[in-house]
Amino acid sequence: MEAEGQDRQERPRIKLLWPRTGRDWFLLLMAGIVVLGIVGNLLPQGPKEVQVGQVRLGVPPGWEAKEVQGGWALLSPLEGPKDTFRENLTLLVEPLPQPMNSLQYAQVVAWRNAQGVEGFVPGPVQVVPLAGVEAVAFAGQGRHGGRALEFWVYAFVVGREGYQLTLTGEVGRLVRVRPQVETVLASMRVEGSGPVAQPGPGG
Repeated sequence: MEAEGQDRQERPRIKLLWPRTGRDWFLLLMAGIVVLGIVGNLLPQGPKEVQVGQVRLGVPPGWEAKEVQGGWALLSPLEGPKDTFRENLTLLVEPLPQPMNSLQYAQVVAWRNAQGVEGFVPGPVQVVPLAGVEAVAFAGQGRHGGRALEFWVYAFVVGREGYQLTLTGEVGRLVRVRPQVETVLASMRVEGSGPVAQPGPGG
């Protein structure tokens, strides 16, 4: 019995340390934020590439890839507290009911934009090489949701599928994201085609 009592006395006691003051709670909170920040940097930040039909696009660093009906939208980060609109590059695909070329499909895309965007008027049309396929590009402006927007649109056909690649932003802001967009276009791959440098519809 005496040995057992001595053994109990020699066992170290574990003390639970709880924050006692506001300063302790603050330090614990800050440590938690640091740990979560480190772990968050180690976790995947979303896809670095998206695929829509036969087309693959790279996602620029800092941009968010969001799946939408018919494809993917790549959303640019906000530039500050006063920035309320995220410029975005959207790639959509749809099966074509009948064979058509890229120019014919671009006319369909422009007509749809005119139906959905107030005052939409497409600019001059130009045929450009895009990732090894022939695309039709045009720019335009209009109002949607009470906001003045501008658009750079690429329309092209691969087999029996129509593709619409649209960059949307507030008027005057698309130029700011142009370098990232050009990187995305340079990364674009179409199954069976190689990358080809191309000009943007904005010139």
